[in-house]
Amino acid sequence: MLAFWHTYQRVKHGSWSLVLGLALVACSIPVNYSSDNPPTSPPAELQIAAGFTITPIITGLDQPTGLAFDPQGRLYIAQRSGTVLISDGTNPPREYATDFNKPLSLHWYEQALYVVEQGQIQRLSDGNSDGIVDQQTVLLSDLPDQIEAATLVSDAQGWLYLGVGTRADHTATAGIQEGYIRRFRADGSESSVYATGLRMPFGLAFDPQQQLYATDNGREGLGDDLPPDEVNRITAGADYGWPRCWGQRQPDADGGGDAANCSTTNEPVALLPAHSGVTGIVFYQGTAFPARYHGDAFIGLSGSWYSQELRGHSIVRMDAETQQIESFASGFGRPVGLAISPQGQLLVADYDRGTIVMIAAPP
Repeated sequence: MLAFWHTYQRVKHGSWSLVLGLALVACSIPVNYSSDNPPTSPPAELQIAAGFTITPIITGLDQPTGLAFDPQGRLYIAQRSGTVLISDGTNPPREYATDFNKPLSLHWYEQALYVVEQGQIQRLSDGNSDGIVDQQTVLLSDLPDQIEAATLVSDAQGWLYLGVGTRADHTATAGIQEGYIRRFRADGSESSVYATGLRMPFGLAFDPQQQLYATDNGREGLGDDLPPDEVNRITAGADYGWPRCWGQRQPDADGGGDAANCSTTNEPVALLPAHSGVTGIVFYQGTAFPARYHGDAFIGLSGSWYSQELRGHSIVRMDAETQQIESFASGFGRPVGLAISPQGQLLVADYDRGTIVMIAAPP
């Protein structure tokens, strides 16, 4: 495994610059998330919680989305334009594979890189680990057209899980399976619906106890403050309410909701401000951050233009014990992909700025 933190301290020049020494302590996607959507506001100054540094390490990217590490410590970066890059930390990123349709998520599993793109999932194999794709296979090709599937994760039993969003805002699309989490094997077999009622389950992650969580973006059209975005604890067969209900079992008449049919839905474990544009989520299981952060979740908020006030453009922390949400880092364009490096740093892909940012806790 490469010493990722040390190799990225080499300063590079040019459009793919790898930058170090910028300790900037003060220095949505789904329907909200599109290459056509303008930023909510001009880029702000990056800020980070006390005791941490925030450092741009890769710049000049073309709308980066998903991030993933392989067992050798190499970083893979998906770009919305259709290219996946690879970087070993000693050189500028280079092209690994291309011609994807708006890739949004990457996941490394059993010696292969899985690329989630609009309409399908591809598996890229590099049998001799030389950083060159040997085989490229379409794993699933029946994802709904024009619906953005997002994060792909795997569990210890060999299942893969994928969040699939909705085409509609607050009413289901007739004849379309949407707004759910799908489970299948690594070869695409045994595919089934695992949980339903999620308008845009953009971020999926397992906590240290192998409990699955998903973020969810609320509907629009109910004003600045409703409905909240959500963090949900996912269980097999559960219904999380959309389009009938939002938040803590609040009926949505537009989606056919009432007190009776909302009473059996699963409530979120944490609520976020409406129109935050909640995206990725990762649970911290490294050792580089202080011990009190172990098991906590870090969640990306991309922001939205539906609110009259600035929201999102930040990373928040969810406490593992209380599920309380607190600010952690702010000043991003639109943070989308999150990943923990092999050495325990938090990496964030900023879609609008075209950068990868590293958050670290100096020794």
